[in-house]
Amino acid sequence: MKVFSLSNRFYYREFPDLKNTVLHDLDVYNRVLHKAYKCLYDRAYKGAAFKDSELHPLLKKQFHLNDYIPLSAVHEAKALLKANAALNKKLIQKTDKRMNRIRMKIREKETELEKVICEKEKMWYYVKKKYQFI
Repeated sequence: MKVFSLSNRFYYREFPDLKNTVLHDLDVYNRVLHKAYKCLYDRAYKGAAFKDSELHPLLKKQFHLNDYIPLSAVHEAKALLKANAALNKKLIQKTDKRMNRIRMKIREKETELEKVICEKEKMWYYVKKKYQFI
């Protein structure tokens, strides 16, 4: 029995005339995505003053596109920014936890060092006391 399946793959060798068009579209989408992410990042962390409703027309006008590509780029940029913020928060928590463990180890070593210094002082005291009476 034969099974047929649908594939979403696109082979350049099958459509040599469309190769440049697809590559150009991907390049344009990546540039729009980069610009959208930069604008959203600037608004979130650097205090840039613009609204979400202003971003879509800006991208549409700057790259001379219809609605589909700028809207998808804005949505993907928002998702990337949110994911990066969550990842940054997790990394900060992980680093804080690691620093706390290092601080605890330092405290343990300091207490050990204090005990050794105390023992050394006791030994000096007994040695001085012993040679004093002789």
